[in-house]
Amino acid sequence: MKVFVAGGTGAVGVPLVRRLLAHGDAVTGLTRSHTGAELLRGLGAEAVHAHVPTAPWWARCEVLGPWSLCTSRAFWEGFAPAALNPRGDEGRLRTVFCVEGDWQRAEATVSQSGTTGWIEVVGEGDLDAAATQVCRFLSLDVDARGWPEVGRRVDAEITQRYGPADLATLCQRGVTTTSAASQRP
Repeated sequence: MKVFVAGGTGAVGVPLVRRLLAHGDAVTGLTRSHTGAELLRGLGAEAVHAHVPTAPWWARCEVLGPWSLCTSRAFWEGFAPAALNPRGDEGRLRTVFCVEGDWQRAEATVSQSGTTGWIEVVGEGDLDAAATQVCRFLSLDVDARGWPEVGRRVDAEITQRYGPADLATLCQRGVTTTSAASQRP
């Protein structure tokens, strides 16, 4: 008998495919990912890889320490070809990337409400992994509550060594936090 299994790589689908194949049936399984297609073929079934639109996946990330979406946007805007496409929405950051692991395309929109970062992800792969990856490349996965004190110490050391000056003047003089730290007495 020919059998089509929708969700052939799920918790119910895989055992069902195995049982049908053991019974001698010709099985075709539906999957949304290349990894799922490989799994089905490995079991001995045919695989149909289909694009099935998914609902957006939302993740909430508590910001631990000083983090600003506006600062992150400004930082990203300087990188070509990753320069942001201004859509008139300064309160959001949008990006498209491949998710580590399944390498499926994902689109993320990040917004901030006080000390909470909101990540909306759409795509075909592992959207939980995509949200985790967005947290990582925006440094939202780092507890940065101690960073202001570290910054004050570095600023104080540079000011003591080179005198008060703005960042542009220090950069023109070739002073960086790395060079200042390496010249400790």
